Amino acid sequence: MRRLIVSAVLSASLAGAARSAEGVRPPPEQGWKRMAVIGHSWSDGNTWLYLLRQALTDAGKPEPFLINAAAGGDTAGENVKCLDWAVLRFEPDLAILLATANNVRKMTDAQFEAAMDEMIRKLKDQGADVLLLFGRMKCPEGLQPADMQDAAKVTAVVAKEREQMSAEAAKPEVERAADERIHRALARKYGCRIADMKPLLVRQFEQGQWLWEPDRSHLCFEAYRTVARAALDALGYESVAVPEKLKLRVLPGLVTPWRLRAALTNGVALDEKTVLDVKPDDSWKVLELPEKEPQASWWPDQVRQEGYAMSLEKLLGKAKGYVGVATWNADKAGTAYVNTGGQLQTVWLNGKRIYKAGDWNGFHAGCMRIAVDLLAGPNTIVIETGPQFALNITPGLLW
Repeated sequence: MRRLIVSAVLSASLAGAARSAEGVRPPPEQGWKRMAVIGHSWSDGNTWLYLLRQALTDAGKPEPFLINAAAGGDTAGENVKCLDWAVLRFEPDLAILLATANNVRKMTDAQFEAAMDEMIRKLKDQGADVLLLFGRMKCPEGLQPADMQDAAKVTAVVAKEREQMSAEAAKPEVERAADERIHRALARKYGCRIADMKPLLVRQFEQGQWLWEPDRSHLCFEAYRTVARAALDALGYESVAVPEKLKLRVLPGLVTPWRLRAALTNGVALDEKTVLDVKPDDSWKVLELPEKEPQASWWPDQVRQEGYAMSLEKLLGKAKGYVGVATWNADKAGTAYVNTGGQLQTVWLNGKRIYKAGDWNGFHAGCMRIAVDLLAGPNTIVIETGPQFALNITPGLLW
């Protein structure tokens, strides 16, 4: 029953609590065409982004292109380093920054503020609207999901959280915790939209919803619905409901089937000579995507349904890596874009290496979008990868 109450309340904007945005402005009449999201693992997984997009389309709003520039573990300092090629080249008209979780242990407040300031300034200079999302509820120490059935324990946690929020709100803004102080100062400086997610998460917890995955850090699906709620409200879509379920789409231009084997035990990577000798035989396994067998938990199953290969260890056994070969048939010669995701290490097209993993750029599909020249007819793709990967080919840079 509590879960049903939470879902209904989310759809109704958490009974007004979600109006954590200050000075909410209405969205443009035609919405935003290119929506970039910058940050860490909460966004790298794409869940709340897909919920946001689906909420808009379900409500009859224009559907934006999503540009995900988040990578698990990244700080704002790492986000700013890739801003030009991962965000600005797409010319987004809206950028959402959710970038705080990893900064406490990796950056000083001054470094965080400087990185955020640089990103916002560059985005604003290019004409983008900017939304700052901040605030989180930490998983209460010692509490377990089963404790949500104990009303006294839930009430005690909520009372402590509310007491802390009230104490912060009573302080002059310059004396508040750095996360809030920096976000609000930057929002005023640049005219950004802003939303504090913590009151929404505390309200959701109070209504009986455990918010975290087993690692006690990442959010569960229902909590990502709250992130989507906060974003929608701050963008001026308070009346737009958050979907209760995702309508997942297969990645456009998904490359399939694959013939795969474990990497050779000598650990030597392919080069321009040896890649030409990669010839699958009957010992190689065939993998059709999307995989048919559901994954054990919700997020791995989300990406499985999108078309990620998730079962190489089950198919081929545990190994240091895997080699895959596929054929892409093009109707005509011309430019297209190869989009990488997951744990791909190298991608070869018709004997030429077009991608080699360097700095971590995230798990999401399209974390790298590589312009290539396809031949008319069959094109041979060879990959080296970890146990999970995504690869799709699209005619355009945005999809």
